[in-house]
Amino acid sequence: AYGMFEAPPYNRVQALNFEPMASLYAEAGACLDRFEAGETTAAEAQDAIIGLIEQSGLGPAPWHLTDRSKRYPTTFTLPNLIEYMQWGRTASPPSVRNTYFGGGKGDASAWFQWVSTMLLDELQRQGQAASARSVDYLRESLQPLPWRGGHTP
Repeated sequence: AYGMFEAPPYNRVQALNFEPMASLYAEAGACLDRFEAGETTAAEAQDAIIGLIEQSGLGPAPWHLTDRSKRYPTTFTLPNLIEYMQWGRTASPPSVRNTYFGGGKGDASAWFQWVSTMLLDELQRQGQAASARSVDYLRESLQPLPWRGGHTP
């Protein structure tokens, strides 16, 4: 099953072999080259790259990549992954939807289901650990402390 992730368009970080994304990276790279050469300002380069993302439609709406006030795309929590999955299935460009959200070589929904299951398991474990810590804290707070002249149980 994991073999498909070794072949294009899935085999690179950030979908570098996915043609629409590869084109976006190349164009954004050209904007950075112009900035480094002193041909544009940082603000102009930022505007150009944000414009490319907006034009391409490849920036997942829940990540707010075109919002200049955001300095990071998102946190990868279950609610955010659900929003991302919703965007992918309904609002993403057809090239993204067909390749990653059903109809392509690999349906990302299986991956998201696996991630969701893992996250729910982790939430359950964390909840149980927090409950145990609360019980320990309560037990320790009710016991007399030796330095107060009390006895140790």
